[in-house]
Amino acid sequence: MLKKRFFGRLANDNTAYDKETLKAIRENAKGLQSISGERLWVELKRIAEGRNAGPVLKTMLEQDTGQYLGIICFLILNIL
Repeated sequence: MLKKRFFGRLANDNTAYDKETLKAIRENAKGLQSISGERLWVELKRIAEGRNAGPVLKTMLEQDTGQYLGIICFLILNIL
């Protein structure tokens, strides 16, 4: 999540994600279960307040992280 937050703040092109990084996020998303809900909320809030928030959140959810963040992805992806 930290990588996504900083990418959202610093990236000029919010579609220039490294394919290997996205693969690693997908493969390790289950690890989010071990992080406290409060910590997840703090990081999500920072992402949402950051630059490129919509594209960053959409890309995160496309990597199947929503189920570990308490987000119903199919609804949100249709909105973003």
